[in-house]
Amino acid sequence: AIIKYNGIPNDKSLPTAWKNGALLNLTLANLKSGDELYFAANTTYYLVGGITAWKLRNVVLHFDGTLIFTNNVDTWPRGPNGRVLE
Repeated sequence: AIIKYNGIPNDKSLPTAWKNGALLNLTLANLKSGDELYFAANTTYYLVGGITAWKLRNVVLHFDGTLIFTNNVDTWPRGPNGRVLE
């Protein structure tokens, strides 16, 4: 299936970065073999760290847009050891 990433584009605010990060994690977690995930051209999605993808097989990620992680790592999610989830 073709899946379009439906994050909030072109908004640098921290609340949006959190929403986009959560949506990307949810989207990655639900990809199935054969899926293709598209990031639209001429868009920039701002994110916090902690993006994870596990057990992806036979999926394609199309980056026509741009992903930028906020450099405010003090706001990034942290693991049990207190270190940021990169």
